[in-house]
Amino acid sequence: MPLAGKGTLTPSTHVTPKPLLRVGDKPILGYILDDLRELGVREAVMITGHLKEKVEAFMAEEYPDFHVDYVEQPVQNGTAGAVQFAALYVQEDLLIIFVDTLFDADLSIVKTPPDDVTGVIWVKEVEDYQRFGVVLTDEQGFMTRIIESRKGRSASSPTLGCTTSATGSCSLKASTT
Repeated sequence: MPLAGKGTLTPSTHVTPKPLLRVGDKPILGYILDDLRELGVREAVMITGHLKEKVEAFMAEEYPDFHVDYVEQPVQNGTAGAVQFAALYVQEDLLIIFVDTLFDADLSIVKTPPDDVTGVIWVKEVEDYQRFGVVLTDEQGFMTRIIESRKGRSASSPTLGCTTSATGSCSLKASTT
């Protein structure tokens, strides 16, 4: 889970990391972790940076049943950069979750993807895609590219959720153009 960035929610994120901002009765990260529990997931790699000690304290207090490896991303250089930090900790299937957006998706598909699919990425088409990463797909709906740049985008399906890889490799390639 990439958690390192400060985000655009200042001044709130000056003292609270973005994943610990509260929505309703709990932090955003709590909603994600509760969904993971329902899937039977109890392990996580969290890529931290800004206010990492608060994330670690939250996990120890609220989710002690999760085994978490923390990896610090000293320079926030995009989603792919964050995910690459987790590569050393991944030896099996993985689920990459971006916790800065609440979403409603059937995560159970990651347990039994179709035979010809090695990974799943959830995207949502939006009108104003300028503030999101964008996923480009081919005619069959398979991802061909992720664009993280805020300039020069020509697609309207931003990255918004999670992805899984049956190979267990962290091989995201991001475009910076």
